[in-house]
Parts: sequence; C-alpha cells; structure tokens
Amino acid sequence: MPVRDLLRIQNPSYTVQQPLPEGSLSTQSSPPSDGDVIDEDIVSVEKADTLVEVYKSEMMPHFPFIIIPSHETGTSLRHEKPFLFLAVLSVASFHDLVGQEKLGNRFKTMVTDKVLYGGDDCLKLEYLQGLMIVLAW
Repeated sequence: MPVRDLLRIQNPSYTVQQPLPEGSLSTQSSPPSDGDVIDEDIVSVEKADTLVEVYKSEMMPHFPFIIIPSHETGTSLRHEKPFLFLAVLSVASFHDLVGQEKLGNRFKTMVTDKVLYGGDDCLKLEYLQGLMIVLAW
C-alpha cells in the first residue's frame, strides 16, 4: 500500500499537492539528493576515511550486525554504497556535534529522497544497513 494511501487512512483530510507546471520551478540550487557530503565540502576525504575507521574500530564491535570489511576505505564505501557511507559518517562523528548535525540532516534528506520516494531502487541491502546503523546509534 503506497504511503499516500496510508496517510489518507490516518488523516482523511490529507491531500496530495499537485506538481508545479513545467517552467515554474526555481533555479536556485537545493541540496543534491545523492547525499555526497564530500562534493558539498561538509566533510573532507581524509576526515571521511577517519570516520569510517572510527566506526570500524570503535563502534562496529558493539554492533556486529553491519560489518564493513577491514580493507574497505571511506572512498571505496562512498562510491560503492553511498547511503551506507553517509550513515556511517553520521554516527561516527559523535565527537563533533555540529558536524554530526549536518551529516544527520543530510542523511534524513537522503532517506526521504531515496527510501520514501525511491521506488524499487531503494530495495537494496545497503538501505536497510544504513537505517539500522543510524537507528542503533
């Protein structure tokens, strides 16, 4: 059952907004839906690699359900599993609350874009793993 139908059942006054006509969209830049925090200069490549190592060494032993192989780097995780990459960065940046808030907000945006509106594209193990990591920490 689609999310819209569930929302209508819970709240009969729920209405779906109609899309804007073509050409009426603003040309202002909005956050990209791919969640690449390195391209957006939220995190450097070096810091991302460090945060992935923090997750693997300090957090993963306490949450052995999502294993990141020892040879996996932040760069490889970023390219192979961007959703999981952002989840790991979000939880491993616990020492930097401002950075963690930025990463957490980016993760929430990505959840909305990819999981809620992503259709069949979100039916990957990577999405479940990312959600489990963030929910556990």
